Amino acid sequence: MRNERLLLEDIRDAIEVIECYTPNQREAFDHDPPLQSHLLRNIQIIGEASWRISDALKQSRPEAPG
Repeated sequence: MRNERLLLEDIRDAIEVIECYTPNQREAFDHDPPLQSHLLRNIQIIGEASWRISDALKQSRPEAPG
């Protein structure tokens, strides 16, 4: 099982990928199924890692979206 530090790193890394590969034009995204899949996978990584972070850590940082 990954510890919380690694989960937070997974979230950070996935955000970086999304920011790097998200095109400026919606049309470019709409016509690129492999890109859609790649970005969706990174969104899933964020969701799965967020779900596994303890409530204690989430409550210790109330400014972070939960």
